[in-house]
Amino acid sequence: MEQSILQALEQMEGRIIRHVDQRIDDLRTELKAEINDLRMEVNDLRTEMNRRFDEIEEKQTELLAIHTEKQAIKLSVIQLEFEALTKRVEKQELITKHLL
Repeated sequence: MEQSILQALEQMEGRIIRHVDQRIDDLRTELKAEINDLRMEVNDLRTEMNRRFDEIEEKQTELLAIHTEKQAIKLSVIQLEFEALTKRVEKQELITKHLL
């Protein structure tokens, strides 16, 4: 009788160990799948982040070009105004020389 109880306990222990091993394998498989899903999500987020950075860089380049063009126009206007003022000063100097 004692022998049959020991055999029954050993069989039960074997089933429990197999069940626990199976559960560990199942959890390991689930965890690997979740890790792969997270890796894919991280890659997708990284791709989106890089796309947005590219957009930002493109817009910054456009803004820099607009700013540069605006500065060039301002410089041209200032140069024209300076030339006009220089001509007025020269004209005034000529008039002043003739009056003296």
